[in-house]
Amino acid sequence: MLLRYPDSFALWNILAVANWRSGQLDRAVGGFEKASRLVPDDPEVHYNLGVVREAQGDADAAVRAYRKAISVRPDHARALNNLGVVLFGQNDLEEAARAQQRAVVIEPDYAEAHNNLGVTLLAQGRSQAALCAFSQAVALWPRYLEAHYNRGLALEACGRFDDAVAAYERALELHPDHAPALSQKLYLQARICDFSAADEFSKVRDTLGISGGRIAPFTVLWAQDDPARQMARAHVWSRQSFDARSAPAPARHISGDGKIRVGYFSSDFGDHAVSCLVSGLLREHDRRHFEIHAYGIGPARSGPMLERIQGAVDHFADIRTLSDAGAVELARSHGLDIAIDLNGYTRHARTGLFARRLAPVQINYLGYPGTMGADFMDYIVADRVLIPSSERAFYSEKVIYLAHTFQPNDNRRPVSKGETARSDFGLPQDGPVLCCFHNSHKIGRREFDTWMRLLCRLEGSVAWFSRMNAPAVENLRKQASARNVDPDRLIFADHMPSYADYLARFRHADLFLDAFAYNACTTASDALWAGIPVVTKAGRTYAARVGASLLAAVDLPELVTETQNDYEELILDLCRSPDKLAALKRKLDDNRHACALFDTANHARVFETGLRAAHELFVRGSQAQDIDVA
Repeated sequence: MLLRYPDSFALWNILAVANWRSGQLDRAVGGFEKASRLVPDDPEVHYNLGVVREAQGDADAAVRAYRKAISVRPDHARALNNLGVVLFGQNDLEEAARAQQRAVVIEPDYAEAHNNLGVTLLAQGRSQAALCAFSQAVALWPRYLEAHYNRGLALEACGRFDDAVAAYERALELHPDHAPALSQKLYLQARICDFSAADEFSKVRDTLGISGGRIAPFTVLWAQDDPARQMARAHVWSRQSFDARSAPAPARHISGDGKIRVGYFSSDFGDHAVSCLVSGLLREHDRRHFEIHAYGIGPARSGPMLERIQGAVDHFADIRTLSDAGAVELARSHGLDIAIDLNGYTRHARTGLFARRLAPVQINYLGYPGTMGADFMDYIVADRVLIPSSERAFYSEKVIYLAHTFQPNDNRRPVSKGETARSDFGLPQDGPVLCCFHNSHKIGRREFDTWMRLLCRLEGSVAWFSRMNAPAVENLRKQASARNVDPDRLIFADHMPSYADYLARFRHADLFLDAFAYNACTTASDALWAGIPVVTKAGRTYAARVGASLLAAVDLPELVTETQNDYEELILDLCRSPDKLAALKRKLDDNRHACALFDTANHARVFETGLRAAHELFVRGSQAQDIDVA
C-alpha cells in the first residue's frame, strides 16, 4: 500500500506501530519519523517516537521527541510523565520534577505519574513530599506494586521504620518474589536490630539477587559471609542496571607535563567516614607526578572536612546537578587517566558515570567493601590479607595488591587532649568497657550472643554502643533482657561535638569488639589510632576481613581469630588479664606512629606505584592484570 500511497500519514503510522509491537525498533523509528514529517503537528507520533527511542536506550532522542509532543500539546500528561522519567535517568532532577508535577496537575488520577514524581522527589532528598506522592499513587491504585515498595523507601527515609516494614510487606503480598522489596525489608530489619531478618534471609540466601530480579548488593552485606554469592549478586545488579553501549571509550590521553591525572568521585566528600580516611592520601599525593581532581556527586555538604578535601586536591568540581552525559563530558575534558570510584554500590553512588567510561582506567576503591561485578571497573584495591589467594576468584576486577594495607589514613587527625572521665559518658568507673561502635545493621545475633555471654562472664562489664535509631536501641535492650543481662549494661554513646573529641572518647574503652560478616572499617582504625586494641574474627569476604587487614598493618595479628569461640575466649582472657591488656596497649602505642596503617606519606607512595603500573599497562596497550606492589 505504501508503494501506492507513499505520503500516507496513516499508513506510515500503522506500519511504525506494527514494527514497534514486533520488536523491530529501528524500523519503528523510521516509520514514526516519516509520519512526523508528513504531519508535524500530531503529538501522538512524537510521543510514540519518544517511547521507542527510550526503549532503544537513546535518552537524548527520547527527550527531543517528548518535548516536541509537549510543544504541540502542552497538556499531554503521558509525554510529561515519560519526559520526567528520562530526565531522571540523566540526573536532571529539577527538570524531571517539574515535568512530572505538571503531569499530575493535568491528570490528577494518573497513578504512574504520582509514583514517578515520588521517585524524583526522594532522589532530591524531599522525603516527606515523596511520601505524599507515593501515598497518592497507592490510593489511586491499591495494587500498585512499585508504589508500595517506593512508599516503603520514603517511610524509611522519614524515620518511620515500622511503617516502612509494613509497606515492604504489602508489596510482597502483591508479589512474593519481588526481590528489591524483600532485600530492603530485611536490610531495614537489620538496621533496627530485628534478628528475625537473618532467619528469613537464610531461606533465600542462595537465590535472592542471584536468580530473578536484581537487588542493591549493599543491602545484604550484613547477612552472609560468602564471596561467591556476593559476586553473583554484583554481576546481576551491574548487568541489569547499567548500559554503556552508547558511550565510546575516551581517547588515549598523553599529558604535556608527564603527570598522571587522577579523578576521585564520591558522594561522601564532607563529614563522612570515607573523607576521614582519604583526606591524608589526597594531601600526600606527589604533585610532581600526579594531578589530583575530586568530583562531588552526592548531597550538598559543607564544613571543615569538605574544606580540607578541597584544599588537598588540585581541582574540585561539584557535579551533583550535572546529567550523566554532562558529568562524563566534563571529566573527559580534564583528560583523566584514572577514575576512582569511592562509592561503589553505596548510597548516592553514580555508577552510571563509570559505565559510560570516565577514564581509560577505572578503579573500585575504599567506599564499597566488595567486588562490583562490572565489566567497566578495571581494578579493585586490596592487600593480601583482605583478598587472600583462596578468595581471589570471587572478584571480577583485577586486583591492585598494596603492600601492608589497602586502607589510607590521615596521621594528622587530632585526638582531643581534654580531660574526661568514664562517668562523663555514663560508663562505670570500674569493670571492662567493651566498645561495639558499629552501624546497627552490622550487629547480628551471633555477635550479640557473644557480647552478652561476655557480660555475664565479666563482672561489672558493659557493652558500649554508638547512638542508633530508637527501634534498634529498644530491640537490643529487649534482646539483652532475654539473655539475662540487665539492659542498663548496654550504654549508648551520644554524638560528639568534634571528630577530635569522638576519637578521645575511645580511650575510656578497654577493647573494641568487631562484628563478623561486616567488620568495622573506619571505626576500627579510629579505635586503633586512639590506642584501643581491636579483636576481630576473620571471615571470607572483603567486608569480613577488614579487621584482619588493619590488625596486620599495626603488627597485632594476635588479635585476629578464626572462630566465634576463639574470639570470645580471647576477649575474656584479655579482660581477665590486666597485664596482658596493658602490654597490648603499650605495643599499639609504640607501633601507632610507625606502623604501615598510619604512615600516610608511605601509603601514598605505595598507592601511586599501583596507579602508575595500571596506567602503564594501558599506555602499552596491554589488558588490565593483577598488580602486586611489593
